[in-house]
Amino acid sequence: MATDIIKACSAPLAMVVAGGLGWYALSQGVDGALFATVIAVVGGLGGYEVKSVVESRKAKTQEGKGTTKTDVQE
Repeated sequence: MATDIIKACSAPLAMVVAGGLGWYALSQGVDGALFATVIAVVGGLGGYEVKSVVESRKAKTQEGKGTTKTDVQE
């Protein structure tokens, strides 16, 4: 469970750090459009990671209840 929490928190933490770097870069005169593209890519990767962790936790919870993923309608 602790590894799932660490895995889920690492991507959002990376996004916060990237945001801080973005503010610093913009204050130093770096091209904002290019940097915003990089931040968007990092955010997308982070969101994908969190989604996969949540889905894996749901699958583990459902297995513990005796159901499979195909039995549960979303």
